Parts: sequence; C-alpha cells; structure tokens
Amino acid sequence: RVVLVDASPGKTARLESIALASGCDLREVKGTLVELQKRAGELANDGFLKVTVKLETFRPGVADEVREMLPNAVDVQIELPERTDRAGDAQPLTALTPEDLFDRFYRAEYGDPGTPEDLLALFKKLYAEVADAPRSA
Repeated sequence: RVVLVDASPGKTARLESIALASGCDLREVKGTLVELQKRAGELANDGFLKVTVKLETFRPGVADEVREMLPNAVDVQIELPERTDRAGDAQPLTALTPEDLFDRFYRAEYGDPGTPEDLLALFKKLYAEVADAPRSA
C-alpha cells in the first residue's frame, strides 16, 4: 500500500490510499566500497537497495560509483566516522555552526592558523543569503 498526498499551500491536503498488486523488496546493505564490490553479483538481483557506504574520508562521486556497480540502488548514503577537532574536543560536527565548519575546512585545506576575517565575513554574508532565500520546488 502507498499513500498519495496532494498538497497545495492554503488548501486541505487530499490523501489517497492505493493498494499495490505487486512490488519489489527494499533491502538495506552497508559496507565499504570494496565489500560492496565483492557482493555486487549477489546484490544485483536482490530487489531495490538502500546502500550505506562506509568511508574514512569523503570524496565526490561515490554515490555514482555505487549506482554503477549496483544499478538497483535507489538510495545511497555515505557514513563517515565521527570526527573531533585537533584539540581532542569530543563535540560532534553537527553541534558546530556553519561558520565554525567553514573555518575548520579552511584550516585543514590551507594549513593556515585561521580563516582571514574578510573571507569569513564573505562566507557569513553568502550563507545568510542562501539561508534566507525562498525555496523553489
């Protein structure tokens, strides 16, 4: 069964419950790229896949690699180890502000003792513009 929701601003949402006559299982799999590659043959005929790829460091294009190796992957998530700052602070990255994250990125990328104030001010301005922008469908 699926539920179709028709929603528009200022109107009451309309719900329609639709029975399914057939379907395909959704299976969750997790592993490194190497582990997933080894299991590709077995997973290729295993219904739809929600794949979680365990990486040590993020790199672009991983989801595309997974979809190429597992064409039945409908959702690809990346799992990274929780990181702490160099001082050993156990504060999770999700607790940091976007400015703090940008500063950490800059320091890690350029080995600089700190982000230049003018660059940080520009980041804050751009971030505020994006955060305040209306969302389009």
